Amino acid sequence: MERFRYIALDASGEVRQGEVLAANRGEAEANLEARKFRPVRLDAAGGVRFAEFLNRDISLSPGLNRTEQALFARSLASLLEAGLAVDAALLTVNELQRRSKAKEIIADIHRQVKSGISLSQAVSTHGVTFSAEFVAMIRAGEESGRLSGVLGELAEYLERSNHLRAKVRSAMYYPAFLLTMALAAIILVVTLVLPQFEPLFRSAGTELPLLTRWVRSFGMAVVDYYWLFLLVPVAIVVVVSQARRSARGRVALGRFLLSLPVLGKLILNIDTARFARVLGAQLEGGVGITRALETSGNALGNAVLAGEVAKLRDAVTKGTTFAVALQASQRFPHIFVQLSRVGEEAGMLDSMLLRVAKFYDEQVTMQLDRLIALLVPVITLIMGLVVGVIVFSVLAAILGLNQLL
Repeated sequence: MERFRYIALDASGEVRQGEVLAANRGEAEANLEARKFRPVRLDAAGGVRFAEFLNRDISLSPGLNRTEQALFARSLASLLEAGLAVDAALLTVNELQRRSKAKEIIADIHRQVKSGISLSQAVSTHGVTFSAEFVAMIRAGEESGRLSGVLGELAEYLERSNHLRAKVRSAMYYPAFLLTMALAAIILVVTLVLPQFEPLFRSAGTELPLLTRWVRSFGMAVVDYYWLFLLVPVAIVVVVSQARRSARGRVALGRFLLSLPVLGKLILNIDTARFARVLGAQLEGGVGITRALETSGNALGNAVLAGEVAKLRDAVTKGTTFAVALQASQRFPHIFVQLSRVGEEAGMLDSMLLRVAKFYDEQVTMQLDRLIALLVPVITLIMGLVVGVIVFSVLAAILGLNQLL
């Protein structure tokens, strides 16, 4: 049996905290529901597991990190569903936070809501923390009168995204370890082993074997010019950061990312799901399609696709149907275009877009699973070849030395 710490609402809406014994998380939730408690937060009471420690969401951002954003949406949805007003729910959610900066941000949102500003407007003032997609979803929930439901959907989306990030991060630990070990082996062989052979071959009036000389030269380049190898990724980060500061640079970067062989399709599917989700949620909430397209475009991460959405908005404003304008852009996937046409002709574009978002979320998950399954053995194979070359270079030197003797 495990101990689980919980924060829940009782039947009267009061916040309750405590611990419950259960075999697993599902049983713990069932025990709380049997006591008429609605769980807001439920965590294992034991120490942090090693896997959880590795996969924790480390953020240097002064705002809420991704895990805290998911918890914010989930907790707020549960409290609103229980009947609490938005300002009272925000006050309770703030008590659940552990970091002082997170408390400051939610306290500021609570203060603004208390003064009469809508939740979406208050959240939008913290643009560094909350994305345009996050704000658009909340606005759609407010305008449709189903804020708690939309927040629940948003929490599920954020939790799924966090799970994918953790999966990718975990999959990269082993290749990173192999890469570190391979670099350490190269440095060790080049600086300590191969130099021992050079005087012997020089005294015999001959050179080291060709493979040994190549490994020696490459290794010495890594040792002597290590700063250059470190400078390259730093330069890439600087160039990308500078490019993102201008509209032309963002478009060029977006076009380059979409043109990548495998990652391009993954990025397209991610932004297609995001676009369909935000647009569908707003249309479902009664927002006009022109305004919904403007907000949806701002939620996209790729500047090229955001520009295409702006063109869609202009075309729809002039009287073109959404599906026709979408097909004319030739940027979005064919399935998205076809399903949008079906939804628009049936008068259910909003629900069709939400289905499209779920479909492409599943596509992204499958693509990432395939990439992870392929990446680990490929990197392992490459590292094995590197180590093999190093070993053969040493063996070549030893065999050459035996021939000299």
